[in-house]
Order: sequence, then C-alpha cells, then structure tokens
Amino acid sequence: MKRSAVDRVCQQTYDVHMKRHTMRPAQLARTMLLSVVLIAIDAGGASAEAWREIASGKRMGISGIALASTSPQSDRYIIVHDNKRSGEARLGLLTTRRERVRYDTVQWRGKDAEPRDLEAMAPLGPRSKRNYLVMTSSGSVYHLGFSTSFRKAKVMASFDVPAGEPGANYEGLAIWSRGKRFLVAWGHRGRSSSPGILYWGWLDLEAASITVEGQAEIEVPWPDSSVRHISDLSIEDGELFLSAASDPGDNGPFSGALYSAGTFSVDGESIQFEKALEEIHRSDAYKIEAITPVKGGFALGSDDENKGSAFAVIKP
Repeated sequence: MKRSAVDRVCQQTYDVHMKRHTMRPAQLARTMLLSVVLIAIDAGGASAEAWREIASGKRMGISGIALASTSPQSDRYIIVHDNKRSGEARLGLLTTRRERVRYDTVQWRGKDAEPRDLEAMAPLGPRSKRNYLVMTSSGSVYHLGFSTSFRKAKVMASFDVPAGEPGANYEGLAIWSRGKRFLVAWGHRGRSSSPGILYWGWLDLEAASITVEGQAEIEVPWPDSSVRHISDLSIEDGELFLSAASDPGDNGPFSGALYSAGTFSVDGESIQFEKALEEIHRSDAYKIEAITPVKGGFALGSDDENKGSAFAVIKP
C-alpha cells in the first residue's frame, strides 16, 4: 500500500534521528526541508514543481541536460535528444527567462557521423569551460567543445566506456572534477526484473579513455513498475544524484523520481562509493530522464515519447 506523505515524513524523521551522526550537513538539511514540503502537499498545499512543455512529438524528448550559463536574467541549458536518423536533432539549447523557455537546435560538427541514441551528458567542470561529454545508450562517448553562443558543437574526441553488463543500456553519465583529474560515473538503466548498475572510474581526457575502479547495483523503491532504475546521473561535491523513471510504452503513463544515491570519496588512486538512497522528489506525470544541479535545487528534463518533452526547476 502506498504510504501517505505524513507517513513518509514520520519515517524520514526517524531515519534522520538514527543517522544524524553519519549524515552530511547538506543531506540532513535537505531531508528536513523535504519533510516540510511533504507535509504541505499532504495538507492540500501545492507542490513547487512547475513543468513547462518544450515540444510535442517523439523527436524532441530530453534524455540529458547540463547547465551552460546562468545570470540574474536568464539561464541556458544544453540538452541531448535520443534521435537515431540522419537530419534529426542531437543537441538543443534551452534558454529560460522568467516563465518563458526558448528552444534552439545546436549544430553538430565534426568528422564523426551523428551518433545514434544520445542518452546522457555531463560538463567537464570549471577548468574546461564549454566542454562536455555526451554518451549514447551503447556507451559511445563524445567530447564536445561548444561555441560561445552554444549554438554549435564540435567533436574533439570519441571513445567508448569499458565493457560492462552484457546488453547494457546506458542512460546516465556524471563527472566530478578533482583538480586536474576527472572522476567519472556512468549507469546501465536496468529494468523491473533486474537492477541498474552504477560504474565509476578515472577519465583520462588526453588519452580519451576510462579505467574502471568499481561498480554497484542500484534498485530504487519508486517507481515500482516498468522501471528504469537509472535514467540519469549527476555529481555535486562528491554526492551522487540519480533519476529513475517508469516507461510502460510510447503513450505512458509516465512517472519519475530524483534521488540522492550516495557519496564518492577519493584516497590517492582509490575511489570509494558509499551507497545511500534518499528520495528528493517525485513526479506522477513525467518520465524524468535528465537532471542537473542548479543553485538551490535541480533542473529536470523529461522524455515522454509521443507526448514530447517538458522542463522544470525544483527547489526541494
């Protein structure tokens, strides 16, 4: 039986009490804020979630997102589409200004053929401005350099993630810049009958290669049907965030959730990951396939197949 928001708050309060000596301050603060939001919703209040439709049709789904620039007046986001045919957009630029969202296609440039089925993207960090990695569902990775307008993207290099689960379908990619080094995480989405698999390792950008340092199974408690346990990944100050989604078919109904999944730490060449799933946000109407941290919250993108795509900024 699905628990009410109040029930979940009670459980979270208990969990906070039991884990307060091990939970990081940011995680503790977010859990308490989430409790307040849940109580408000259960009492008839409105959720802070405000989705904005981007476009209709299957060719405009958002399968990955990353912040391009931010200012007091507007924010810009690079998004990827999971299109497969020649001539269909692979990249897009969302510009948000108050309640308006503008979409522009981004030109893909380079000797490599247009990729099939882009599912994730991640920025390379402040030392590599306008440089991003994008990844296909088969694990092909492209290093892209964007123009100052973010309207053009050039392929700088391409390579593959190391072989993982047979038949793996990758839907998440995240990077944590550690000085001159890059910790990278990527995820096989899994399904209702099998868990998602999180992989992590070191990215050597000059050699265009990744070495695997570890892996862990991921199973989310919700959504609980037609589930993809990993639909996107993001890392902020070592904390791993992931989205999960329910996809029963091209016409839905869809749903998705955002989780804090655990924490990475580094000791020399060794990478440790402490898994700890904590729900941050859920949507009963959108298939969340793209997440990226923003100031005070997260930007989310949906790939709702025949229903198109939508975008939201949440501040739980």
